[in-house]
This record gives sequence, C-alpha cells and structure tokens, in this order.
Amino acid sequence: MSANKDLKGNYGLWFLEKGGSGLWTLLGVLQGRYPFEFAYFPVPKGGAPAIATASPPLTLSDRIAVELASALEVYTDYTQLSQLVTGLLGIGGTAVTQGLYQTLDTSSDPSLKLVGTTGLLESNDVSVLADVANDTGPIANLHAVGLIPAICGVRNPLATPYLGKIASSSDAELRRCAVMALDFIHTRDTLPFLAQMLPSGDPTIQNHSNILNGGALTAQGPTPFRTPETDKYSLSRGWLDGRDDAPYVQFWKSWWATTEGKIAASAP
Repeated sequence: MSANKDLKGNYGLWFLEKGGSGLWTLLGVLQGRYPFEFAYFPVPKGGAPAIATASPPLTLSDRIAVELASALEVYTDYTQLSQLVTGLLGIGGTAVTQGLYQTLDTSSDPSLKLVGTTGLLESNDVSVLADVANDTGPIANLHAVGLIPAICGVRNPLATPYLGKIASSSDAELRRCAVMALDFIHTRDTLPFLAQMLPSGDPTIQNHSNILNGGALTAQGPTPFRTPETDKYSLSRGWLDGRDDAPYVQFWKSWWATTEGKIAASAP
C-alpha cells in the first residue's frame, strides 16, 4: 500500500499534504490508506479542453469538477472512466456540477451519457430515468458510472412508472435495484409492478416484491387491506433464503388477484 513508486508518467490531478518539516507527500498513500494507483485522478497530460459551464466555477470543488468532467470526455479505458466518475459524483450537487451532468447526459458516448444520468438522478431529477427505461437491455459500464446504486436509492414516487419499466430489464442487477426502489417507495402505484415481479425466480426480487406491508415501517393511516393473513406472510421482519419462498409467493399472487380490483376502486 505504501510502496515506493516512481511518479513519472502518471499524469493527473494529485492531492498532497505538507508535513511539519515542509516536505510534501501524497495524501493518504504514506499512511497506507490508499494504494498508489488511487492517489490521483488520471487526466491527459496538459489537461483536456474545459467543458463550458453556465455558472462560473468559483469554488475549489467546482474547479475540480470541471477538470474531472473535461477529462471524462477523453477517457481512454474502463479504469480511468471509473476513477474519474467516482471523483465527479463524490463532489456533490452544485449549479456547476448540475450543468456538467446535463452536458454529459447529451453525450453520444453511452458511458458518458450514463454518467450524466447518474449525476442528475442523484440530484433527484427522476425524469432522466425515461431514457434508461426505454433501453432496458444490458448497459455497458453500469458499475463504472454508478447508475445501479443511484437507481437503488430512488425514493421519489414520480419515478414509479420508469422503475416499473426498468424492472423488466435483461440486466439482473438493474432489475433488482428497480424493484428495491419500488419496495421502498411503496405507494399504491408501485403495487402492480411489485406483483408482476413475484414469479421472477430471483430470490432478491421476490423478497422485495413480497414485502407488500413494507410501508408499515412508518405511520400510513388506515389499513383496510391488512389482515392476520397479510401479517403472517409479510416479510417486514424477516427475509427468505430461497428454500421456503413458495408459500409466500403463492399467497401474494393470490392476494393480488383478488385484491387488485378493490385497490383500484378505492383510489381517490
């Protein structure tokens, strides 16, 4: 972790700290907190053409964000893409970063477009999920750009129709995250999508689809559809291990078949 390595040829954005003797060292590396390769963000030698921003980057964080986003437009491999994305998404939301995400979201490079989508999504702009929902096949570099955890963390009910469509993706992790988000949003509108995923055969998806009483973690008001049977088969306090899920899946499939119409009729 603290190997003595030559910096030559490793161009990028470095972070240094000055010791009491006035000697500069790489931040975190000598203490063993980070390997040498992650002590800097790799950017092209001489920098990259800066992305224009509507708001001037006045703070240090905004200036770093512009450098990282500009370098992303000329990334050369998966590792560089992943490191630059980690740095950019870790800065937080400002007017400058919001503009950078909007620019990246219009990129013709699918990976860069996903970076922009992820950043906007983390800023609670769920409308950007429309593009993801319209292309539910496998998406390259999902892990590199951080879209999967961003979708897992969606809690805005306005995202429900997009999440419902994403739940049919051929990408298993994307499906799981969409169903997880639907489970936590847990409004009347999410129920048809959760019910649809019950027979998926994926234990993670079935667990989240089964928790139709999950909203009971907070006060929900009257519960006209709650019965001793729904309490018995609720997973609010448990988790299936894949061996005993058949009775739960069958109960909620039958429950939905007999209750769907009543729920629709009770809608305000």
